[in-house]
Amino acid sequence: EHRIRLIDTAGVRRKATKHGPLEYYSSLRSLKAIARCDIALLLIDSMQGPLNADRRLAGIALEERKGLIIVGNKWDLVREQGEYSQGELIKEIHALVPFASFAPVTFLSALTKRKLGALMPLIMKVAANLDRRIPTAKLNAIVRDAVLAHPPPMAAGRALKIFYCAQVAAHPPLFVFHCNEPDGFGSSYKRFLENVLRSNFDFEGVPLSMEFRERSRVELAR
Repeated sequence: EHRIRLIDTAGVRRKATKHGPLEYYSSLRSLKAIARCDIALLLIDSMQGPLNADRRLAGIALEERKGLIIVGNKWDLVREQGEYSQGELIKEIHALVPFASFAPVTFLSALTKRKLGALMPLIMKVAANLDRRIPTAKLNAIVRDAVLAHPPPMAAGRALKIFYCAQVAAHPPLFVFHCNEPDGFGSSYKRFLENVLRSNFDFEGVPLSMEFRERSRVELAR
């Protein structure tokens, strides 16, 4: 009941070599494919983990605000060696790409087709998360409780306040926090608020955008 377009790319060469025309245009097509897609599947070697080229592609996908799934190939070899459990391997992969820790990790074997059937349901789940919208009343109740339990730090001697929050867009989700000092909220507190959103709502595989805006005088007068 869905129409899905899959774009297979040649990827990006992992080691620095002479850049011939074929390699250049293959890389260019990969970047264009990321720009046009909704969800990027980052295929890595499970035996090696994410390499520099993989991390760079993951970063590009997030800069483009795309859904992201990390797919570890060669699961058959991992099972043969038996050195890592699936949970341990997922933690190791996330440690290598901490900026994409929200991305689900799945494993498969292109050779034996093992676990291949689990990929499409995961893609559909991330697709649903991209379009997820949170009711404003429920969103503000969650944010209010979190801020009360963990107030933001002072900024230039002033107490930071969040008056209300709204999700103004989806695909990917964008949250706007109306506050008194937009520039006063540091990266650590923004990460805290993002973790609050992720722990209360299912945004697995989806980058979240957050904007902090000063509440207008008209709004304050109300």
